[in-house]
Amino acid sequence: MRGQTQYGKGSAQRPTDSKKYGDNFDAIFGKLNVNDHSDEDIEKDKAKTKRKEKKK
Repeated sequence: MRGQTQYGKGSAQRPTDSKKYGDNFDAIFGKLNVNDHSDEDIEKDKAKTKRKEKKK
């Protein structure tokens, strides 16, 4: 049990295959294509971010 108590979950991360994870993520959600977003959409997102930063 690698020095942990039998009741704790521990903080060790499970081994993962990042390439496989990325490929499956893209298969489920689709690849992000920056060219699909118009300049207007990008400006709206920037404005939202600025408003959120001001509220903090």
